[in-house]
Amino acid sequence: IEDTDQKRLVPGSAEAIARDLKWSGIDFDEGPGKNEKFGPYFQSQRTSIYRQYANQLLEKGHAYRCFCSEDRLAKSRASTVTRGNLQLYDRYCLSLTQSQIKANLDAGVPHTIRLLIPSGETLHDDIVCEKVIFKNNIVDDQILLKSDLFPTYHLASVVDDHLMQISHVIRGDEWLSSVPKHLMLYSAFGWEAPKFAHLPLLLNPDKSKLSKRQMDTSIVSMKEKGYLASALLNFVAFLGWTPEEHLIVKQTPILTLSQMIEMFSLERLNKSGAIVEQQKMDWFNSNHIKRLLEYEPNEFIIKILPLLEQKLETLKINNPNSFVIQIDLEKIKKLIHFHKPKVSFIHELIDNYVIIFIDPQLPNEILNNHVIPVWKNHDIVNLVEKALLQLKNINSENFISSEIEKKIISFTKEANFKLLFKILRIFVTGASSGASLHELFEFIGRETIIRRIENGFNYCQQFK
Repeated sequence: IEDTDQKRLVPGSAEAIARDLKWSGIDFDEGPGKNEKFGPYFQSQRTSIYRQYANQLLEKGHAYRCFCSEDRLAKSRASTVTRGNLQLYDRYCLSLTQSQIKANLDAGVPHTIRLLIPSGETLHDDIVCEKVIFKNNIVDDQILLKSDLFPTYHLASVVDDHLMQISHVIRGDEWLSSVPKHLMLYSAFGWEAPKFAHLPLLLNPDKSKLSKRQMDTSIVSMKEKGYLASALLNFVAFLGWTPEEHLIVKQTPILTLSQMIEMFSLERLNKSGAIVEQQKMDWFNSNHIKRLLEYEPNEFIIKILPLLEQKLETLKINNPNSFVIQIDLEKIKKLIHFHKPKVSFIHELIDNYVIIFIDPQLPNEILNNHVIPVWKNHDIVNLVEKALLQLKNINSENFISSEIEKKIISFTKEANFKLLFKILRIFVTGASSGASLHELFEFIGRETIIRRIENGFNYCQQFK
């Protein structure tokens, strides 16, 4: 956990990272509170380790103390044209004698420790960016230890990665320019460097760097909006990565985490930035919901049942006189069997399902827009009355899908049968579209269906 920049430290952020990983199904191998073989895992708790290694660099001549004040550094940057036309540190303190350094230390003058960049070139073979050559004369003498005795990212990351036996460093390509400094540190310590993979940046639709101003990228927000962890994992996995089994994936674009692990290789990462598209994210989520409804209904029901119950309680508060059908596991299983609405989010699915379990509130917007404007048509009113009578003629024992379908089909000869079916659905659920009527009616039950249609019919009679 990189928490050495005290000015930018956000309390609780480490816990949030662990929580987000757990929600997404990604189980880290080691870290705070788990398999602490190489702990502590907060850099702020490892400062003595970094000081020890910074002193090693001083002793070996690979680093030097810098006593320059902020004011002097600012004036130097403003007035000096340095190597390669870059504003690099002018190495003023490199020429200090040992007696001058001792005097400053005895006087308590604040100072930093800088890396002494050697001359020549640094060659780097990146897994993603491939071969890169850096000219050392345009690399700044990086501060390794700040005056508050906290390390910079450069020293801390190199020391941590070595001591924690890291084999691969995977990070954004904005850190590619820091590679020569890190390779120089590995060389100065006499350590073997890990392999580096610098990933292209994620981009906004306008191809600018992904930012919170243009897109909400918070995991907590994604969860609250109704994105599934499995959908988000797939969406993120395909940002800048193409598996070898691309044709198979194209036909079945939903992978489990174990499948991703099996297919993944750093060599298949793209070299160009990936655009983060909200529409594509929604598509992944929609397909994951569809897959869960189809292939893992039992597991999915357990997830959505508390949400359904919570939504139903809210509707009961707003509509206290409504009759409510009790929700249970078996009812939801039966409902999912014949009703799999195409939705992008869980809350949309909940909205589709919950209206089946509670009498529609009268009036409602759908009824006002689709039924009341046509209620003056006597043919429509008579047709609804006729349909209601046909449903009443089916006794409770025979109120099953096949019998209901026979009664409904008989109305398809009528000129306004489509409008009739829409009105019946609105009276029963308050929605203008949804599952097939005969299956829906059987699921809800004879008494409730008749009562809801009568309630809607009687309400609309005032608009004849």
